[in-house]
Amino acid sequence: MQLPIVLALILCDDVWTDRNSRKLSVLGVYGSLMVARSNPRVERLTVYTSLTECPARFDVKVRVIDVNDERTAVAERMEAVESPDPRAVLQGFFRFDGVNFDHPGEYRVQLWACDELLLERRLLVAHI
Repeated sequence: MQLPIVLALILCDDVWTDRNSRKLSVLGVYGSLMVARSNPRVERLTVYTSLTECPARFDVKVRVIDVNDERTAVAERMEAVESPDPRAVLQGFFRFDGVNFDHPGEYRVQLWACDELLLERRLLVAHI
């Protein structure tokens, strides 16, 4: 099976969908986080994705992991996706509410499809 090609994997505060055009707007892009030491919780973490060369039906999963403990995800969500045409560009987003980053350090945001890791990016978390 052909694996999808990742065009974008963006960490942001939120994604807004225009009601008329159905276009997505990515809001508050970042590559690192600062959280309170006393409450290391992020109210919302959103991951925007863009894929092409997709099979007709497949599962997409986003995982947020601590690099020191890859087995246990800090956050994880999977969605079933349908592609009308392999040449289509599929845009989507995953919202995670109430994500706890118990200690400062390096985390990874991983994008999986068809049970294969497609891409991961670093997320640095600092406690203040």
